[in-house]
Amino acid sequence: MATLIAMGTNIGLSKMADSTDGITYYQMADTAQWRLYDDALIRAQSTLVNFLHKLSLPYCWGDGSTSSSDGMRVQIGVSSLHAEHNPNYGYGKGATVYRFISDQYSAFYSKVINTNTRDAVHVIDGLLNKDYPSEIKY
Repeated sequence: MATLIAMGTNIGLSKMADSTDGITYYQMADTAQWRLYDDALIRAQSTLVNFLHKLSLPYCWGDGSTSSSDGMRVQIGVSSLHAEHNPNYGYGKGATVYRFISDQYSAFYSKVINTNTRDAVHVIDGLLNKDYPSEIKY
């Protein structure tokens, strides 16, 4: 849980290890390396989406057949594969986190893309859901 919080809030493993008693940086690094890989996170996300889809409350907003998608640019201060400079967003380098949310308000697909690429290809990618397991039942 500490590793998820450290990565989810972007405070990092070392700062989280400093602020938690009994949990070391090496324990969290081991957890991140062996448990938080892409396939595991994708399976966890599809499990959450399928669970929400079985509840009755999300149907108040929709039946899960429509979605919305948008990107959020994040500045990146270190060298990265997706980080590039774009004059429309200031001077720093950055990448875009592109997310898809169903009309039931569950995020069923997300992807980090280059800031300077057209998002149309990634929209098709997300709608076809080719990278995600077929167990998402929309």
